[in-house]
Amino acid sequence: MAKAGYMLDMKADGFGVVRVAYHATAVFADPLTDKLHLVLDEDDEPATAYLPLPSTAPIVSGLDIYEFNAEDGDGHVVYQWKGKLNLLRRETAFIYCQVKAEEFDNLLLRLYADGEMLLEIQVTDEEPFTLPLDDSYTMFEVEMMGTSRVYSVRVAESEDELEEDG
Repeated sequence: MAKAGYMLDMKADGFGVVRVAYHATAVFADPLTDKLHLVLDEDDEPATAYLPLPSTAPIVSGLDIYEFNAEDGDGHVVYQWKGKLNLLRRETAFIYCQVKAEEFDNLLLRLYADGEMLLEIQVTDEEPFTLPLDDSYTMFEVEMMGTSRVYSVRVAESEDELEEDG
């Protein structure tokens, strides 16, 4: 098993604790610029053939210093995020899904129902789409993979529910 790390963003609008695909041997957070610098010695970036763009992750050597989320970087690192396990109050079969993101260049959505994969799809825009008709379920999970920044993933039993609250 490859080494990996965790990051904690404690800002009010921060992202909390997130597992990252890299292991750093040295880290420096610049308090004046709020930039994070790392010396990486291992890379365990998630991969799948379903993403349209190839990885642009750095080839780590343990000798180079990288800036996390650098504006002038030469690409983005593929992330894999799995949300919490949602225990539903009643048996449900969601029919619609909508993903809102900054852009949709490289984004894969996986939905799980009662521990089994319900759907794996490349998301290309924020238009609502239908989910496969399936038996109802009581547990539901969302997983995202890619390089696109995602704002929200919403599932609903009717298309009207997606339009509520923006």
